[in-house]
Amino acid sequence: MRHKVVFTSDLHGNEAQHSKLRRYVMEHAVKTLMIGGDLAPKSHTCAQMTWVESQRAFLRDRLRVHLEGMQPDVQVFLIMGNDDCIINQDVVMEGEQMGFYQVVHGRRAPINGDFDVVGYSCTPLSPIRIKDWEKHDLRNCPTQWREAYRRRMEEVSLRGCISGRDSVSGEYHVYGGQQIDPAEVATSSIQRDLASPVFTSNPQRTVYLMHAPPYGTNLDMVWNGEHVGSFAQRLFILRHQPYLTLHGHIHEAVRRSGDFRQRIGETLSLSSGNTDRGPDLALVEFDLYDPGSARRVVI
Repeated sequence: MRHKVVFTSDLHGNEAQHSKLRRYVMEHAVKTLMIGGDLAPKSHTCAQMTWVESQRAFLRDRLRVHLEGMQPDVQVFLIMGNDDCIINQDVVMEGEQMGFYQVVHGRRAPINGDFDVVGYSCTPLSPIRIKDWEKHDLRNCPTQWREAYRRRMEEVSLRGCISGRDSVSGEYHVYGGQQIDPAEVATSSIQRDLASPVFTSNPQRTVYLMHAPPYGTNLDMVWNGEHVGSFAQRLFILRHQPYLTLHGHIHEAVRRSGDFRQRIGETLSLSSGNTDRGPDLALVEFDLYDPGSARRVVI
């Protein structure tokens, strides 16, 4: 391989998986590691701390331990995911400033002289209660998906929780009863974000590290066979035909669909299909110059 890349996602603070990832990267001459979000523990794994505080502790201490010592031989790019409390971005950015990794949500960074990476953490509206990273997907749905999109919008919840910090006590909390305004679709959506130059520039030489998968693919299928991915991402890929896209978020998609790959036109999209339940880690390994030869590894 000319430039070996390892991609995974959705570790959710699983210490065994993070340890396996570090060991695999260090032992297999990996040049670039990409982590597609959901870095920190879920709420049900937090014992004595609040969810937000537990995540802050993990991102500040444990994540850095797992990534420490990789540089300069291995460059690390990562994004946060929908289960990573947005109020903890400051801790994640501190890790970047210390040189452990680069955060690429909404940002473009060079992988080498030939390719860039750009990241995106936001996910479509869903029934999930934490709304920190959720957005309206698109404003106008194409005819062929209109019925599917209508059904989707009947199933989502606009009310949920967001993370924040109390201005008086300074404590970190998740605040319930928050409402996403349906009218925000006119000014804030995944479709609108992806139309910005950071995403549309030079797509044939860009790897897109996205937490959510595109709609109607092997990568967004849940256990009942329904597709829950982003319509806006699917449209973006169809229109711009990027070099490669990498996705997580739907843990069971690869096991349900039977494939970690999807072709959308000329674009190859991949998912690690990792789940944080248990010690086994699923990752995808590929040559940056030949992503079609990618293989999924479970360790």
